[in-house]
Amino acid sequence: MLSFEPKRTTFVLETLFCNIHTIPVKHGHLLRRYLLTKVVDINATRCGHIGKKIELYGKIISELTEYELCPERLRLYIFLGVSLTMITLTAISIHIVYTRYRYHVRVWLYSRGFSWLKKKDDRDSDKKHDAFLSFSDKDLDFVRIHLIPELEEKNPFYSTFVPPRDMQAGKFEIDYLMEEVKNSKRIIILLSQNYIDNEFCMEVFRVAFASCLEEKLYRLIPIIIGTLPPVSELDPFLKAAIESTKCLRFGQRLFWEMVRFAMPDKTLEVEEVGNENDMDMPLLNAW
Repeated sequence: MLSFEPKRTTFVLETLFCNIHTIPVKHGHLLRRYLLTKVVDINATRCGHIGKKIELYGKIISELTEYELCPERLRLYIFLGVSLTMITLTAISIHIVYTRYRYHVRVWLYSRGFSWLKKKDDRDSDKKHDAFLSFSDKDLDFVRIHLIPELEEKNPFYSTFVPPRDMQAGKFEIDYLMEEVKNSKRIIILLSQNYIDNEFCMEVFRVAFASCLEEKLYRLIPIIIGTLPPVSELDPFLKAAIESTKCLRFGQRLFWEMVRFAMPDKTLEVEEVGNENDMDMPLLNAW
């Protein structure tokens, strides 16, 4: 056991005080208290040359801090603090990015085969068409060039009702369209200035929107092309639809992935031949 004479001295606490990092931290303050009570001139006692701890040479022992005596522990605290800060900042950044781009992340993952990310709903499984296309006659070329090839001619080969191509002769147009709207799992609305200016198109839209509200199953897929008036100037039904659903804009990033994400899940089935509807004559043979 070490003992200290109550006389004025300068000495080196080579194995005890300046190497205090070898002592558990919980005993460090006991050691300091012991020295303060046993060494008369502790306030004038300085450290000598202590091996690698040359930075402590000449410093008054009573003024040394725990971190000066235990630099390894200080470095550990700094490392843990920096690591925790980095982990926290990374987690916050990921949360912000996911919150802002959650829909896009889900769409991208769904397009890569993570089909479980999409909530399945079988309430409209008995409907005849995968989608009903509602558009202005002035946008017919756009539908022919862009929508139909992508939806009908590429996997998973959706079945779509496209007026006037699929209109049947001898049926009153508005009633027949309303029936087909209700028989479709999704209603793709090609929103353009031409569509808004066409009262017949807007009537089809109102019926489709009312049908969705009645069934409590939102089935609209609005696709915007061109420039539209401010939302405040739109038809009340159209305004409500735009504000309550995800509107897609043709040409935006992941556009077709978003369309397929919004469409019903499609399973490939063997089509029956000789369907009775094959005998129906289209209203427009020039499609």
